[in-house]
Parts: sequence; C-alpha cells; structure tokens
Amino acid sequence: MNPAPAIPGDRGAGRARAGAGQAAAHREPPAAPGGGQQANADLARALEEHDDALALAADDGFHQVWVEAAGNRALAEVLGGLKLKLRRVELAYEARGERSLGEHTSMIEALRARQWDRAAALLRRNWRGSLERLTAQRDTGAEF
Repeated sequence: MNPAPAIPGDRGAGRARAGAGQAAAHREPPAAPGGGQQANADLARALEEHDDALALAADDGFHQVWVEAAGNRALAEVLGGLKLKLRRVELAYEARGERSLGEHTSMIEALRARQWDRAAALLRRNWRGSLERLTAQRDTGAEF
C-alpha cells in the first residue's frame, strides 16, 4: 500500500519528469548540458536576488530541457497539467533553491561526461529530495 502523496499531484509530476529524464538520457540529448547550464545560472541569479517566481521559472526551465529532449509530446502535456496544479505550492517552497542548484550542477556534469544513466539517476534523486524537503517544510507548519 502506497501512502498518499504529501502534496496532491507532486508524486505524478516527479515520476513524469523522472521518466522524461530517463528517456532523454538514453537519447543523448545534445541541448541538455547547454540549456540546463543556462537555466541553472538563471536559478543562481534568482536565488541571489531572492526572487522566488524567477527561481521557480528557472527550475522549470532546467527540467524542461529534459522533457523536450525526451521527445515525448504526451508526456510533456501530462507534465504541463500537473505542474499547473503545483504552481502555488512550489512558489511557497523556498528550500528548493540552493539544494536544487547543486543537484542540477551534478546533472550537467554527468551529461557533459556522457554518463547518461548517472544523469537520469541524479534527476530522480533531485525530484525525490524536493518532495522530501517540501514534506518536511509542510510538517513544520509552514503555510502554502
């Protein structure tokens, strides 16, 4: 028996993005290192400026590189719908930034080294870690 997701829709979004990452990794996405690096730089700037909306957009941009590289339109549409439902929660989730930045950097390094399986595993770890951090924030009584 699986426990209910901590945040409705988040488990599905995480699985969808992890699936996109796995598919993209095996297709050796040429745009992922460069596109991901720019999105990660945007995330770093947003965190420095304490701009949560820009940080969320940059994080979405980083993961969108994987979704596009997977080349699966149906997956992209499902993920887009799930992400719309999560927007408010993600904006409230301030802990995602600094840790995600480091996790993204590790993914980019794995892609540059053409370590596709490692990159996909790091993407899955990023999503699981984000869910764990979000759940912990919720459990401390933070409002969304």
